[in-house]
Formats: sequence, C-alpha cells, structure tokens
Amino acid sequence: LQALRRRKAAAGAEGHGSPFIFTTPNGTLLDRNNVRRRHFAEVCKREEITGLRPHDLRHTMTSHAIAAGLSPIAVAQRLGHGSTRRTLDQYGHAMAGQQKEAAAVLERRLGPRRRAVPQNRR
Repeated sequence: LQALRRRKAAAGAEGHGSPFIFTTPNGTLLDRNNVRRRHFAEVCKREEITGLRPHDLRHTMTSHAIAAGLSPIAVAQRLGHGSTRRTLDQYGHAMAGQQKEAAAVLERRLGPRRRAVPQNRR
C-alpha cells in the first residue's frame, strides 16, 4: 500500500490530470503488450524466471486466495467476474483441501451431543 500511495502521489505530480496511477507520460492508459515487453519481461529476465506470463500471476493470486479460505464472492469481485459460478468453475480445485475442515466444522456443530453419564449409572 505504501508503494501504491507513493506512485499515486507521483502520478498526481506528473501534471497530466489522469485519475489513473499507472499511465503513459501523457496520462493515457498503458498498453498491456508494452507493459509485458518493457517491464514484466525485464523483471523475469533479471530474476531468471522463464515461461511466466502476467496472467499466471492472476491465477496464482486467485488459487491462493481461495485455498486460504477467502470468500468466493470477494474473490469473484476482485477478478471482475460477474458471478461466483465462473470463479468456482475455474478455481474450485483450490478448495479441495477445505473438505476435511468443512466436515470437522459441521461435525462439531451438528454432531451428536454427548451427555454426562450420571454417577450412579457407571
């Protein structure tokens, strides 16, 4: 957040009047192909990462968010999906590990209640 705040302040000082944080020098929106070639590819090269696409970062973030238990509604909104169905159809595999946890929670909540056995019945 601090880096984004600094960038937002710098963007405001650039004088182009654009409300966007990341723009070209004259304030227009960035072209994704230029960003990929000029910036993303450079970072990957410097860090010796091969075969990574910017969209892979989106998939990674989404899989981790779902696996961490974030609400599918919040994840769908973050991705710009119109419904959670699209998100869950594409990323439901990330929830597989949550089945044991869900069963345990339901068992604790709905499982049989154990009563204390009266002393004289032991």
